[in-house]
Amino acid sequence: MSVKKFKFVSPGVFINEIDNSQLPAIPAPIGPVVIGRSLRGPAMRPVTVGSFEEFVNVFGPPIAGTENVDRFRHPAYSGPAYGTYAAQAWLRNSDSLTYVRLLGKSDPSFTADSGEAGWAVADSTAGASGGGGAYGLFLVNSASNGNHTAALGAVLYMNATSVYAAVSGNLIPGTAATASTCAMVATDSGDIKIVVQNNAGTTYVNSTVNFSRNSDKYIRKVLNTNPTKVNSEVTPAGSLDYYFLGETYDRFLVDAGVDGSNAVWAFTAPLGTGSIDGGERQKSFQNSQTGWVFSQDLSTNYADYDPNSRTRTALLFKFHGRQTGEYDQGKVKVSIENIRPTKTTEGYGRFSVVIRRMDDNDARVVVVERFDNCTLNPASPNYVAEKIGDRYNSWNNDDRRYVEYGTYDNKSSYVRIEMDLDVSDAVLSPHLLPYGVYGQPKFANFVVASGSEMPAAAFIKPESGAANHLDSTDNKIYMGHAAEGGAAHELNIQFPQVPLRTTTNVGAVSNLRAACFGMQTTRASGSQTFDESIQDVLRAPFGLSTVSAFSPGAYQEYSDFITLDDVELDGGSLDYTSGSRAAGTSLTAVSGAYSVLTGTSAPKGFTFPLFGGFDGLDITEKEPFANRNTSGESEKSSYAYHSLTVAMDSVKSAEIVESNIMTMPGITTAALTKRLLDICEARADSLCIMDLAGGYSAVGEGNSAFNDRVGSVTESITTLEGRAINSSYGCAFYPWVRIKDSFTDSNVWIPPSVAGLGVMSNTDKKAEPWFAPAGFTRGGLTQGAAGLAVTQVIEKLISRQRDDLYEANINPIASFPTEGIVVLGQKTLQVTPSALDRINVRRLMIFVKREISFIARTLLFEPNLSATWQRFLNRAEPLLTDVKGRYGLTDFKIILDETTTTPELIDRNIMYAKIYLKPARAIEFIALDFVITNTGASFED
Repeated sequence: MSVKKFKFVSPGVFINEIDNSQLPAIPAPIGPVVIGRSLRGPAMRPVTVGSFEEFVNVFGPPIAGTENVDRFRHPAYSGPAYGTYAAQAWLRNSDSLTYVRLLGKSDPSFTADSGEAGWAVADSTAGASGGGGAYGLFLVNSASNGNHTAALGAVLYMNATSVYAAVSGNLIPGTAATASTCAMVATDSGDIKIVVQNNAGTTYVNSTVNFSRNSDKYIRKVLNTNPTKVNSEVTPAGSLDYYFLGETYDRFLVDAGVDGSNAVWAFTAPLGTGSIDGGERQKSFQNSQTGWVFSQDLSTNYADYDPNSRTRTALLFKFHGRQTGEYDQGKVKVSIENIRPTKTTEGYGRFSVVIRRMDDNDARVVVVERFDNCTLNPASPNYVAEKIGDRYNSWNNDDRRYVEYGTYDNKSSYVRIEMDLDVSDAVLSPHLLPYGVYGQPKFANFVVASGSEMPAAAFIKPESGAANHLDSTDNKIYMGHAAEGGAAHELNIQFPQVPLRTTTNVGAVSNLRAACFGMQTTRASGSQTFDESIQDVLRAPFGLSTVSAFSPGAYQEYSDFITLDDVELDGGSLDYTSGSRAAGTSLTAVSGAYSVLTGTSAPKGFTFPLFGGFDGLDITEKEPFANRNTSGESEKSSYAYHSLTVAMDSVKSAEIVESNIMTMPGITTAALTKRLLDICEARADSLCIMDLAGGYSAVGEGNSAFNDRVGSVTESITTLEGRAINSSYGCAFYPWVRIKDSFTDSNVWIPPSVAGLGVMSNTDKKAEPWFAPAGFTRGGLTQGAAGLAVTQVIEKLISRQRDDLYEANINPIASFPTEGIVVLGQKTLQVTPSALDRINVRRLMIFVKREISFIARTLLFEPNLSATWQRFLNRAEPLLTDVKGRYGLTDFKIILDETTTTPELIDRNIMYAKIYLKPARAIEFIALDFVITNTGASFED
């Protein structure tokens, strides 16, 4: 503090305290980049975590591929996710890791079918004889007279063009037995006989099922729900199925009155229309999102109110899931609560946005995030977009990088908000409040009479006649004898939609204000048990490649429009009746004021889902990024190949992502591992740990027996030599190792890159990056050096094999009877002999270059004078002295003077220094002579 800043008036002693002992901020630790699959989390972009606990919170626990789950609903568990084990291996001993979660993304110029992300079963339009594609199982309410509700209850996917699904039983009306598609049959008190056959009459499935979850005949217990069992590439012939059960809509059947609790009929029919095939889900990954939230009706003329009319209401905002793909929509939902109008003539009202767990209910609310006192005023610090956040990243394929959009940092871990432009531009009335929401788009319901031709927009596509199909070339569904068309019954065919709360008088809520209208996630109205089938309703729709997921198309409609303007007061309860405002019976219509919904009789708010998210992965694969699907392929011909290149390119810039190691565990395709190695060389600050072809072939790579997938030392060496790699920025290990998974207690074979990464983390913790990550002190895998419980190697290497591997620059993982399993090598992939052909020296150079670069950056735009040069030396020399004292260097020298930074360079604004380093070498070979002497020999001699 300058003496001029003291205020001297009368004599005295003036004291000021100056603290120059403040320590500089410690930079965040730099760790590896790992590219791989995970259960959840942001995808296809780098996300840095600081601990394994944080990793699990963001990306989920490691996946062993042995978990006992419904594989259609949870396809991520179909095979091991090696990247998650790599994260565990590193973070057990170190503090920072950047993870890039893989999902499916097509190249913009993809090759049709082969290059498209997602999945598809055999095309139901491929053969004139029918079969293949998706088959809907429809249950029909038989109690009504002449007019029946036919609700879609389940979808079965056939993976052969000649295979179809039918319901077996007696035709309705009549007694003739059939097992055909598009024909109505009677069920046995809700028990339905499902038949899967081919056109030659061969039967693959003949099973009785129902929709009672507690029954042994429950459809998801009886039928195959594992999509990988239709894939002959990964499933042995003896275990192969031709179908799998997809979605089931249990709650929807309850609401339609055809869940088996009363007499029902049933029929199956192919799903599709025009160019839309119900068995196709081919598109790049996309995030889930909600429908648009809209305002109340400010007009006093309620008679012609239509919530779909933009002249009476205004769009306000919608939400997008931040955890990419399908995961969010099955785990969380959104409520708008505590809606309060303004108390002034010009001010904005207030409301709360609450992110709730999907499996809670209004009597047992579980809040994961909440944002209170939100407003639609862009000038307020409580502006809803500022409180929640609206930033997102979009991939620019031309520049091969992500571009960030949005104004406000994301505060929510689950959603970001998208504001309508009229709201963000503040051109709407400040009196507007969030009052309703557009429902999820669904395939449109339609009405058809038995034996009559279906509407053109119907999402049912009867097949042409064949041996085991009714003659449905005239686009009909039959009740009774096929040739006669059966009795005159009318079918109201309905497709699933989100179940809704229609009254506050159910569900054990404490009072009127404790219930939210809108989405319900329980098994029935009034139930408090979570309905697992809700995730099937929220999935991206059929025909994903040609049908918009978020606005009604030619065959779609909104499932509902929830608006508080349609809430009525009925005695002691509030009821939601669509159209009640137009009828003049709703609270806002009767009172003539929207403020009526803020009193003691007002509902708590309304709840709605995220929907339409898609992972873009082939669920018929145990490993969607299997090397057999990328080897010899290109970005256009393989979505897996393109997805991996996007993931790698997202971390290629050191200005965006800091890193010291990069790895893609389990990926052995030469072109892809070479691309990652090239990125590490270009950055010059990261070591690429790659896995090599020729070793163990993982479960997702084929259907061979275990013994036929082990691989060999010779094949791995030959493959690597054929690639002619000569780089100190890469390294490789051999063979695969088995670990005991700490979450599932199962045994999992993992790639050697995971063990190598774990040993480097252990080395950093116990010593320094420039110590060799090998040997029994730091590389003992049995002793936990990998951060994982390694129990076995897939191949025990003898001395000759270890020699062959080391000569080929592959680091052996050896197993000894006494010492256990150990990493017994630390070579890089550099063929040219030099100090850099060892991992410890390469990691030393990565560390030193990074630290010296940090020092140099602080001198940019400083005067190019000897005083500045000395500042550099004053910081660089102590750094290198410290590294030398910690056994990284045997000596060093820095030259920065007029001999390096010459007048010519000064004129060109260049400071130039030379740094000479003598790296400390590791002991890799120990030679000991044991000399045996005679008894009388003197040791002094």
